[in-house]
Amino acid sequence: MCECVCRETDLYSAVNLITPRKPLSPLIGLRSHQELHKELKMTHNRRLSQERKTELQRALEERKWGQMKKASRDQEEAKKNRSPLRQELMKRHHRLQLEREEQREEPEFLRVKERLRRTAVQDAGEKEA
Repeated sequence: MCECVCRETDLYSAVNLITPRKPLSPLIGLRSHQELHKELKMTHNRRLSQERKTELQRALEERKWGQMKKASRDQEEAKKNRSPLRQELMKRHHRLQLEREEQREEPEFLRVKERLRRTAVQDAGEKEA
């Protein structure tokens, strides 16, 4: 029997024909069927892993998961419900960052020169006092 199969494949390759394949079941090829199968495997694996854990471990995991979910919910609410003061502070912070970036774009010797002027003015002010 093996010789027949080998001879058939040699025949197909010698003539450069496409080898016939077993057609897929239309049900297995559907996307929804694949997703359902994947979900079933995941739930089965989850049950197996939960059966190995103690009741305390499961309770701790559920508690930790709930805390993480609550923290993420609180963060989202905080982003949405910012006070006007907080919004103004954020605008100012953003504006100051842009100014700093603009200052960095100017040549370094100009920044050094400006610093020297400031220290010279401060030294003169201290001597007068």
